[in-house]
Amino acid sequence: MEKIKLQVSASQIQVVERPAAITAGTVGLEAEFSFDSHWDNLGKTVIFRAGDKVITAALEGNTHTVPWEVLEKPDLWLTVGVYGANPEGTVVIPTLWTKVAPVYTGVDPEGDPALEPSNPIWQQTLGRIANMEPQLSEHISNKANPHSVTCDQIGAVTQKEFRDAVSNLDGSSDPEQLIPHLFDRENPHGVTAAQAGAAPAGYGLGTKNSPSVRWNSARESGFYRADTDSPNGNWWWGITSSQHSGNNAQMAFCVAEGNIVEARRFCENSVWGEWEYVNPPMVAGVEYRTTERHNGKPVYVKYMDSAALKTTGSTNISVAEESVDIIEIKGYLTRDNDSGYFPLPYFYSGNTCAYIYAGYATEEGNTTVNITTTDAITTIVSGSQYTAHITVKYTKK
Repeated sequence: MEKIKLQVSASQIQVVERPAAITAGTVGLEAEFSFDSHWDNLGKTVIFRAGDKVITAALEGNTHTVPWEVLEKPDLWLTVGVYGANPEGTVVIPTLWTKVAPVYTGVDPEGDPALEPSNPIWQQTLGRIANMEPQLSEHISNKANPHSVTCDQIGAVTQKEFRDAVSNLDGSSDPEQLIPHLFDRENPHGVTAAQAGAAPAGYGLGTKNSPSVRWNSARESGFYRADTDSPNGNWWWGITSSQHSGNNAQMAFCVAEGNIVEARRFCENSVWGEWEYVNPPMVAGVEYRTTERHNGKPVYVKYMDSAALKTTGSTNISVAEESVDIIEIKGYLTRDNDSGYFPLPYFYSGNTCAYIYAGYATEEGNTTVNITTTDAITTIVSGSQYTAHITVKYTKK
């Protein structure tokens, strides 16, 4: 079959050769393009038009089949145009339209099935990408410098330049002699922590406890073990963190009643504050200052056991020989004749209602917790069979 030949020069397109006649219904007519140097490195797209039918196609190589849709109707002119785009997709050169030839009326083959429509350009592009996938994958995985990039293009040194530079450093022409030194992790240059701006070994705290030092004298950052000036006079282990000798913080630990107990305190302007317990061991009758605060004041806690309660009336338990503000009372009762456990307040509801409850009072500077037994309880069981166990939290005035 004859073909259409077109010469494209910059934005001009000229018909060089064409069939003697192009008839409507022609299928498979080829259009061959040749381009001058203006079109180098550009992606080319050809547009075929006849009447109001326009078909756009990507041009691979220099030949493309004329879409049958533009040759479907007679008495129209077949016109062709091309445009070129750079890799970013920007159109660089669009040509003028050129008339190729008129489309004449041909024999109508009745009953011939309709042809599939030509794919739009986006579908053609997707098809080309899918066909290129194996080559793209092979190229991406190629680690053998497929583009022949040189050291000069990427600003790298050549092997000779590297060897010359190493030779200037130590007089050796063999860079491999430097490898052991480069990977020496034993500080071959003897750099100190101060030179590197790093913390010394143990982060400045040392690696062993400093024994037999009074806690009040343990002002340097480090680990310590001492009994003097400890929270309760026993041996405690702990840490001092020091800004300078006048401002310090201490955390100390000991084992009491089978539990690890923690206490803390601060020194400000060379004056030590009181030890405060994080988790006091709660030995009966011992007052503990805690890290807890109530209305900005330190909270103290104390656990106490009472004697046998009075049959009727109040049994007093001394909390402090001073006036304090009690903020919480918790407790329970135990009974002598069994293992009964009764939380306070204790209510008994039978033929007669009875109860035991806790309150507190301050008289003549002394603060006491009062465990009161009502008269009605004596008709059930003697109040003297009960013992109270009280935990009190309070702040000092």
